[in-house]
Amino acid sequence: MKKNKVFQNKLDKDIGNNQKSFSISDDKKNNIKDDVTLNDDLTAKEKIEKLFNRNGYVFNVLVEIVTSKKTYHTKIAGKVNNHLITLDNDIICINDIQDIIVKE
Repeated sequence: MKKNKVFQNKLDKDIGNNQKSFSISDDKKNNIKDDVTLNDDLTAKEKIEKLFNRNGYVFNVLVEIVTSKKTYHTKIAGKVNNHLITLDNDIICINDIQDIIVKE
């Protein structure tokens, strides 16, 4: 048994879906640090809020988190209740944080 052909529209023009490209200048990378500049006047909680409220993702920013027990050189993955979770699977209590320094 022969099946009927499915209708196929004629394409008269070139379709270039997703073929446009763009480039990002090096200036964009340098603006990350300017975007999340943290003053020494701010408390650790204020610095965390500023990191989470900035343009872009928080896990793209390399930070140094200083606590009384240890210094972490990592990126922040998220915040759950009163704890920060890092990309290195460390859970840090926000009340234990003495300072946060942006390293990028």
